Amino acid sequence: MRKIFLILSVVCLALGAMSTQAQTLDKDGLRYSVLGSQGVSVCVNPDDTTFLRGRVEIPSQVEIEGAKYNVVALTDTAFKNCDLIKTLVIPSTVKSIGKNIVDYCFALTDFEV
Repeated sequence: MRKIFLILSVVCLALGAMSTQAQTLDKDGLRYSVLGSQGVSVCVNPDDTTFLRGRVEIPSQVEIEGAKYNVVALTDTAFKNCDLIKTLVIPSTVKSIGKNIVDYCFALTDFEV
Protein backbone atom coordinates (compact mmCIF):
# COMPACT_ATOMS: atom_id res chain seq x y z
CA MET A 1 0.00 0.00 0.00
CA ARG A 2 2.83 2.39 0.88
CA LYS A 3 4.59 1.64 -2.40
CA ILE A 4 1.45 2.45 -4.40
CA PHE A 5 0.98 5.71 -2.48
CA LEU A 6 4.63 6.63 -3.04
CA ILE A 7 4.43 5.88 -6.76
CA LEU A 8 1.21 7.89 -7.14
CA SER A 9 2.73 10.80 -5.23
CA VAL A 10 5.80 10.86 -7.49
CA VAL A 11 3.64 10.71 -10.63
CA CYS A 12 1.41 13.54 -9.39
CA LEU A 13 4.41 15.71 -8.55
CA ALA A 14 5.96 15.09 -11.96
CA LEU A 15 2.72 15.93 -13.79
CA GLY A 16 2.27 19.07 -11.71
CA ALA A 17 5.80 20.23 -12.50
CA MET A 18 5.26 19.66 -16.21
CA SER A 19 2.02 21.63 -16.27
CA THR A 20 3.54 24.63 -14.49
CA GLN A 21 6.44 24.99 -16.91
CA ALA A 22 6.03 28.11 -19.02
CA GLN A 23 5.31 27.46 -22.65
CA THR A 24 7.62 29.52 -24.83
CA LEU A 25 8.60 29.85 -28.45
CA ASP A 26 11.88 31.34 -29.63
CA LYS A 27 11.66 32.48 -33.24
CA ASP A 28 13.52 35.06 -35.33
CA GLY A 29 15.17 36.67 -32.33
CA LEU A 30 11.96 37.00 -30.31
CA ARG A 31 10.67 35.01 -27.34
CA TYR A 32 6.92 34.42 -27.00
CA SER A 33 5.63 33.33 -23.58
CA VAL A 34 2.11 31.99 -23.03
CA LEU A 35 0.04 34.04 -20.57
CA GLY A 36 -2.72 31.46 -20.32
CA SER A 37 -5.87 31.90 -22.34
CA GLN A 38 -5.19 35.65 -22.76
CA GLY A 39 -2.49 35.08 -25.38
CA VAL A 40 1.28 35.54 -25.38
CA SER A 41 3.77 38.21 -24.41
CA VAL A 42 6.83 39.00 -26.50
CA CYS A 43 10.35 40.16 -25.75
CA VAL A 44 13.81 39.81 -27.23
CA ASN A 45 15.29 36.32 -27.09
CA PRO A 46 18.45 37.08 -25.11
CA ASP A 47 20.19 34.12 -26.74
CA ASP A 48 19.64 35.31 -30.32
CA THR A 49 19.37 38.95 -31.37
CA THR A 50 20.86 38.50 -34.87
CA PHE A 51 17.46 38.83 -36.55
CA LEU A 52 16.62 42.13 -34.86
CA ARG A 53 17.77 44.73 -37.34
CA GLY A 54 16.06 47.09 -39.73
CA ARG A 55 12.30 46.51 -39.79
CA VAL A 56 11.01 44.18 -37.05
CA GLU A 57 7.38 43.07 -37.40
CA ILE A 58 5.73 41.37 -34.45
CA PRO A 59 3.13 38.89 -35.69
CA SER A 60 -0.43 39.16 -34.42
CA GLN A 61 -0.57 35.42 -33.76
CA VAL A 62 1.89 32.58 -33.08
CA GLU A 63 1.55 28.82 -32.78
CA ILE A 64 3.07 27.11 -29.76
CA GLU A 65 2.84 23.34 -29.35
CA GLY A 66 -0.07 23.14 -31.80
CA ALA A 67 -2.15 25.91 -30.20
CA LYS A 68 -2.59 29.38 -31.71
CA TYR A 69 -2.24 32.44 -29.47
CA ASN A 70 -2.72 36.15 -30.09
CA VAL A 71 0.24 38.34 -29.25
CA VAL A 72 -1.24 40.61 -26.56
CA ALA A 73 1.66 42.10 -24.59
CA LEU A 74 5.18 43.50 -24.86
CA THR A 75 7.15 42.94 -21.67
CA ASP A 76 9.09 45.64 -19.79
CA THR A 77 12.34 46.42 -21.64
CA ALA A 78 11.22 44.04 -24.42
CA PHE A 79 13.66 45.44 -27.00
CA LYS A 80 16.25 47.04 -24.73
CA ASN A 81 19.69 47.43 -26.35
CA CYS A 82 18.47 46.41 -29.80
CA ASP A 83 20.37 49.23 -31.41
CA LEU A 84 19.97 47.98 -35.00
CA ILE A 85 16.15 48.16 -35.13
CA LYS A 86 14.98 51.03 -37.34
CA THR A 87 11.24 50.28 -37.47
CA LEU A 88 9.13 48.38 -34.95
CA VAL A 89 5.73 47.16 -36.16
CA ILE A 90 3.27 46.32 -33.36
CA PRO A 91 0.03 44.44 -34.25
CA SER A 92 -3.38 45.67 -33.14
CA THR A 93 -3.76 42.55 -30.98
CA VAL A 94 -1.26 44.02 -28.47
CA LYS A 95 -3.20 45.48 -25.55
CA SER A 96 -0.38 45.95 -23.02
CA ILE A 97 3.00 47.58 -23.52
CA GLY A 98 5.54 47.42 -20.70
CA LYS A 99 7.87 50.14 -19.49
CA ASN A 100 10.97 51.20 -21.40
CA ILE A 101 10.44 48.75 -24.25
CA VAL A 102 12.93 50.49 -26.54
CA ASP A 103 15.64 51.68 -24.14
CA TYR A 104 18.93 52.20 -25.98
CA CYS A 105 17.43 51.51 -29.42
CA PHE A 106 19.36 54.39 -30.96
CA ALA A 107 18.60 53.56 -34.62
CA LEU A 108 14.82 53.36 -34.03
CA THR A 109 13.06 56.01 -36.09
CA ASP A 110 9.58 54.56 -36.67
CA PHE A 111 6.78 52.86 -34.77
CA GLU A 112 3.89 51.33 -36.69
CA VAL A 113 0.80 50.21 -34.82
